[in-house]
Amino acid sequence: MSTSDMPSRLERCQRALAASRDGFWERDLRTGEIWYSASFLALFGFQPGELGPERGQARARVHPADLAHFIAAYQQALRQNSGFDYEVRFLDAAGHWRWIRGRGQVWADDAGQATMISGAVTDVHREKIALLALEAQSRRLEAQVDERTGHLADALTLAEDRRLEAERANAAKTRFLAHISHEIRTPLNGVLGLTELALRGATSVDQRRYLTQARASGQTLLQVISDVLDLSRVEAGRQDLRPRPFDLAQSLASTLRALMPLAGGRQLMLMFDYDGDAQWVLGDEGAIRQIVTNLLGNALKFTTQGHVALSAEVHRSPGDGPVSVAIHVADTGPGIAPER
Repeated sequence: MSTSDMPSRLERCQRALAASRDGFWERDLRTGEIWYSASFLALFGFQPGELGPERGQARARVHPADLAHFIAAYQQALRQNSGFDYEVRFLDAAGHWRWIRGRGQVWADDAGQATMISGAVTDVHREKIALLALEAQSRRLEAQVDERTGHLADALTLAEDRRLEAERANAAKTRFLAHISHEIRTPLNGVLGLTELALRGATSVDQRRYLTQARASGQTLLQVISDVLDLSRVEAGRQDLRPRPFDLAQSLASTLRALMPLAGGRQLMLMFDYDGDAQWVLGDEGAIRQIVTNLLGNALKFTTQGHVALSAEVHRSPGDGPVSVAIHVADTGPGIAPER
């Protein structure tokens, strides 16, 4: 490089520094003096000469919370004759803290002795404030998620506790019903047995009618007790179906005959119709009899005049398919009010 080129190159460097948005500084380690570029002074609102060349003036403007980090990076670079980076808050001329990002480099002579440090700083205040706000928002959202997750966990725990409590209550109810039904059915069976004996020895028509009605009422009560116990077992998930072949027509007719005394006492007519090409079916006869008895019992209870009809439709599917069964109970009672 010729000596004549030096001024033009120096001017170009000065123009580049002036156009840069970064601020530049340089410290002579032999004298301790520090030089600041015009862009550095303008970056923080200082007038020329306002920030003196003496050592420590710039360091005194580093935020106390960031000073230890800055000094550690600075001293490590001095020991290793290396570069360093830092991000600190710097107090500008107006008294405001501004976030800056700095880069520096230690320069040594031929003997390896550090002689100079130069560096550049960039104003990153807006970016840093936005980043801090985003991090704060993220922490708030995480806290809200943790809080809601905790509430959800508490709700799930409470729901599980209530489920277990309900299961324990149902189990206790089932045990109670099983016990009390046994205690009631034992004497009731005795009453029915004595009624049957009295019926065999009855001589007058009125005696037989009264005893027949008493027997029918006792049988109905016994069935109600069994129904209550079976219902509690269904609620507890303990009701097991026992399918086997049985004569559906005969079973329905027998169920209907058991309720004839009750129907006669209320002066109601019982009707039965069986329509089908199959008489034997596979199913739980006891469960079907129980359902039909309940339906007929309700119909007889709420019907004051007329009749109660039981009908069944049984049809085979083509080939070896299953048998289709439809059982209906109809009565001439008032029915259920629309509002109920």
